[in-house]
Amino acid sequence: MLKFLRELRFFESGETLNFYYNQQNKQYQKIINQPLFSEIVAYFQEHQETEIILRSLKKQFPQKNFEALLEKMIQAGLILRENRRYTLAFSIIAEKKLDYPKLDFGFPVVDAEKLAFFNRLYELWFEDTDYFFATSEIVPFYEKRLSKNQKLQFTHIVKKVENQQQLADYFYILQNGLEMPSNLQSVETLIGDVNPDYFLNQVALIMENIKNGKKNRESIFLTALKETLVINQLANEIILPEVKTHLLALPEALTDLTFSQDTTTDLYQKWYYFDYLLAEAGLSSIAFYEIAEK
Repeated sequence: MLKFLRELRFFESGETLNFYYNQQNKQYQKIINQPLFSEIVAYFQEHQETEIILRSLKKQFPQKNFEALLEKMIQAGLILRENRRYTLAFSIIAEKKLDYPKLDFGFPVVDAEKLAFFNRLYELWFEDTDYFFATSEIVPFYEKRLSKNQKLQFTHIVKKVENQQQLADYFYILQNGLEMPSNLQSVETLIGDVNPDYFLNQVALIMENIKNGKKNRESIFLTALKETLVINQLANEIILPEVKTHLLALPEALTDLTFSQDTTTDLYQKWYYFDYLLAEAGLSSIAFYEIAEK
């Protein structure tokens, strides 16, 4: 699963920097949660024109854990140490006005294919990409949340903290120890920290019964599916689209698209363009389920 996190840090200059990084890289997550992290970045920002050496850093940061954190930042590629000089090694991107390429392709008409289209685009542009950058802008960052076992996979690609009512959101929030939003608290009361594999096996049986026109007995699993918008309140119809993600190819206009030779800037621009394309397609998020091939 590819997950994204944005952290806000405030600096003496009054500037607010938002940090964006691939949360699969556990080093990033541990480092950015350190209280000294923002102070270190602020110091480097304020001394860009100065050669920074270890002696000046230790004078500025006398805390016992400073050198250990500095070493971790170097190992993670966030600070460069060269010839006993230290510099920030990640990009801080200034505001950029985008000129979006004119669309010379059409979106799929069928809803399920449209969802598959954006899932494939997300995979192409954002998955398996290691990155860490900062900007004063609020980038339209999307997280891909999955809940899956050998039978089923539920997917939700969504802007962070927005529209969190899907089944994939529930297990994502649970597994990451995040605060449960109000619209999922009823689900938490129903199923708590249920084993995801066991839960999805029960879900697979319920959905199979619905597809075969059979009635399901009332249960906490059935109610949870209603609450997470998988089935309707009458429990006789699956309303979450089923998608076969592997069947769709993307147009070359998107597979070959590059905004910048700098990989970080290119990624930054693609987040904005992805958000723009979603809006053009009349979507705010991507939610679907997929049945594993037998």
